[in-house]
Amino acid sequence: RAHEVKLAAFLDLYLDDTSQELRTAVIAAMTWAMPTQWIASLDLWNSHSKAWRADLLKKQADGGLAARLLGFVA
Repeated sequence: RAHEVKLAAFLDLYLDDTSQELRTAVIAAMTWAMPTQWIASLDLWNSHSKAWRADLLKKQADGGLAARLLGFVA
């Protein structure tokens, strides 16, 4: 059950600014739906994943939380 809660929390963040179509497809895939229910959205999912990754890298360009904490206490 704990895994499901963590997955749901991640998906809420990951899918925050996506279309309802992609949200439905990703949730279907993550909850063991048949691939026929989500495979048509794979290109959209791939594009979103690349954008998500780029955004994370941009946000962590300063080294992330650990580096910011070290800078704060130094």
